[in-house]
Amino acid sequence: MGSKAFGLVFAVLVMGFIGGNQANVFLLRRFTSEQIFLSALIVQVLIGTLFFIGTRGGFLGLKSTMTLFFVFLSCIGLTYPNGAAIGLAPFSRDAGRASALLGFLQTGIGALISMGIGLLGVKAVIALLSSTAVVGLAILLTGRTIIGKPVESDKEESVLIH
Repeated sequence: MGSKAFGLVFAVLVMGFIGGNQANVFLLRRFTSEQIFLSALIVQVLIGTLFFIGTRGGFLGLKSTMTLFFVFLSCIGLTYPNGAAIGLAPFSRDAGRASALLGFLQTGIGALISMGIGLLGVKAVIALLSSTAVVGLAILLTGRTIIGKPVESDKEESVLIH
């Protein structure tokens, strides 16, 4: 793949992520953060499973891989802002500290994952992509049973968080 083709693929994939973020603004007018988050996470699990099976089976071509990756990244554009809003909602009095901790955890975990991929090689990317949504869904469902009722915040606060 040439540098122009790589740039085009990268641009299209980034548009999926940004498009998910932009769609989130409109979806929040009709649905709660929890509904959007759960729906997007379920789609990510399905896409991750298809991606894993297709890659292991060797029947995914470049177009189908890019399509699955585009949808996966679009869902990240939906899950990230809603996950952050849900996670920060209980800490409205200490929103700055909670946001700083969230940023620290994301950066730290990202560094550890990057190091792991560097040590394990390219095949680790496929397993990582396929498993992240499954782990996220498991944490969400486990957290919901432990915590119970989802956190609801004031409309003004949720606008500030998004």
